[in-house]
Amino acid sequence: MAILPAPRSVGDPALAPGCSVTRAAGPAPRLLLRGELDREAAPPVEAVLRSALANDRPALLRLDLGDLWFVDVEGVRVLARTHRAAAARGARVVLERARPFLLELAAIVDPDLVRGAHAVDGARTPGA
Repeated sequence: MAILPAPRSVGDPALAPGCSVTRAAGPAPRLLLRGELDREAAPPVEAVLRSALANDRPALLRLDLGDLWFVDVEGVRVLARTHRAAAARGARVVLERARPFLLELAAIVDPDLVRGAHAVDGARTPGA
C-alpha cells in the first residue's frame, strides 16, 4: 500500500522525483522509503513517519532505506527527528539497508540514529 505518490518521471525536468513511503506487511511497522529524500520531500515524508508512530504506537519502527538513491541533510534531519520522537515515546527506530553515505551523514547529524542501523549488505554498522 503506497502512502505517498510514487516518484514522478525523472525525464520531466520540471518535476522533482520525490520520495515514496510504502508500508510492508507484518506485525511491526516497516516502512520502505524510495526515491530522493531531500528538502522538498522532507515535510510529507516526516508527516507519514510521525503518523506511523502516533497511530501504531510501535515499540520498534523499522525504516528500510535501501531504495533511497539520494538523501540530503534535511532528509537525515527528518530521520533524526523521527528517531527522537520515537525515543520520547519509549520506542526505537531502526534503519535497515542504509547506504554508507547516509550512515556517515547520520552519524554527524545524530549519532544515536545510527545505533542498530543495518547497512545495505545487511551487516550491522560499526558501534551499533
